[in-house]
Amino acid sequence: MSECLTSIEIEHLLADLLPPEETARAEAHLAGCEKCREQLRERQVHDRLFDDIKQAYAERVPSPESDNPVERPRGPTPDSIEGYEILSEVHRGGNSILL
Repeated sequence: MSECLTSIEIEHLLADLLPPEETARAEAHLAGCEKCREQLRERQVHDRLFDDIKQAYAERVPSPESDNPVERPRGPTPDSIEGYEILSEVHRGGNSILL
C-alpha cells in the first residue's frame, strides 16, 4: 500500500472492518506516512465529537416508548461540547417537508 490511504480505508481501519492482511498493510503505511496519520487523528477527533453529540441528543430527546409524546426534552441544554461552545439553538421540530 504505497499510495496514501483513502478516507474509506481509514474509516474501515478505525471500525475494524478491514481483513487482517489489509489492516497490516494499512498500519505499515501509517508508520511511515505523516499525512495519513494526521488524517487518522482528524477522523478520530470527528468520531469523538459525533459520539458526544449523539450522547447529548440521547439525553434530551424523549424515548419512543414515552407515555407523553410532547414531553419536554430531559435535562438542561448543555453549555458546550468539549472543544465547542453552543451559542444558540438553530431550529427545533420539522417533521414534515414542504414541496
